[in-house]
Amino acid sequence: MDQGRQQEIIVIGAGLGGLASAALLARGGARVRVLDSAQHAGGRARSRVQEGFTFNVGAHALYRGGPATRVLRELGVPIAGRPVGKTGTYALLADQLYALPYTARSLLTSEILSVSGKLSFMRVLASLTERTARAVQGQTVNQWLERAAPDLRVRALLRMLVRLGCYAHAPDLLGADAAVRQLAHGLRHNVMYLDGGWQTLLDALLAQTRAAGVTLELGLGARQIELHAGRITAVHTSDGRRLPAADVVAAVDPQTLSALLPEDATASRWAQAAVPLRAACMDLGVRELPQPQLLNVQALDAPLYFANHSAYAKLAPARAHLRSLARYLAPGEDGPASEPELRAFLERIQPGVWERAVVKRFMPNLIVHNDLPGPERARSVHPHIPGLHLVFDASSQRFMLADAVLESASAAAARILQASPRTAASAPASTTADHAA
Repeated sequence: MDQGRQQEIIVIGAGLGGLASAALLARGGARVRVLDSAQHAGGRARSRVQEGFTFNVGAHALYRGGPATRVLRELGVPIAGRPVGKTGTYALLADQLYALPYTARSLLTSEILSVSGKLSFMRVLASLTERTARAVQGQTVNQWLERAAPDLRVRALLRMLVRLGCYAHAPDLLGADAAVRQLAHGLRHNVMYLDGGWQTLLDALLAQTRAAGVTLELGLGARQIELHAGRITAVHTSDGRRLPAADVVAAVDPQTLSALLPEDATASRWAQAAVPLRAACMDLGVRELPQPQLLNVQALDAPLYFANHSAYAKLAPARAHLRSLARYLAPGEDGPASEPELRAFLERIQPGVWERAVVKRFMPNLIVHNDLPGPERARSVHPHIPGLHLVFDASSQRFMLADAVLESASAAAARILQASPRTAASAPASTTADHAA
């Protein structure tokens, strides 16, 4: 083995992707050190408990059968919870609730679409294939839907599904290929909410990294990634240390990466061009609900979402409910200004709940995706530096959100382990297979 391969692999960022990368690498025989400037690991995967209610800091749902669940199971991380059901889901339009058509039978009886609209809607859903995704590459969601769905209400319903699946309110910017793949993925696998919140995944990953011998340094950030002759040679830490490294896993956002690579023009351009997807999120812990049958409500004519997460997972005390609302923000929108709109939406669905809530939380600018996958995503602006491996929610060509993060974590670990003569033989066989699937 060459000298570089004897060095530690440095993972920058102790979020879900960074911890998964570290665990996969350590299980494959590598020496791994994880750095994070925060005092607690987890990033947006953390949860906290207040008055018996479990609040997630970041993403709430996990797609069953996607890369995220495959990687977590490969690492022995237990996943407990229930998938979202087909009942109790409604669309709100002009102050009227309509049952959403999630099955062929419910579509036939739904009043939200005309007969011709139902046929158009079915045609679009049937077209959500990889072939269609390739065909619409280079188009935005709006451009795709204008051609695929002439009926205005069908188009509005599909935009709503895109918002829900992609956590994005940017149909004039979001790539149609990304939307098609995400909708197909969601319809195929559905989502589930996790008992105990995402903290359960985080705690299990932390246990795996420690058991595998990973060195975890919290409260210690990376200050700069050192390059020599265009290749990574070390990481400089915030406390003044120089850590030699031939491979660095960067599980950070584009702006942080650019700061770590101050002389890299590609990283700088990426940081400047990145369009983060944000949401204004409101969580309520309540003891009773005026209309408990309303489990999920999506506004058809506004980027508003309402869900009873505790209907599917253990997140609230007995006979209590954890309700979550979100307004998906368009780029440049002011998150704090969304609070009155969210409260008005809540009042329409569950009158009087705001005043009766046991605990409330409002996060006006939660980042759900660090870089919107635009129509030109195939033209990657990511820096390509030997030894640098990006674990990132926009690094995948096929997935978004946690699936993209953990797919890129699996791919990064596979590349590093396969390049090492000592560790290649012990690398988990499924790591490469998951990425290639």
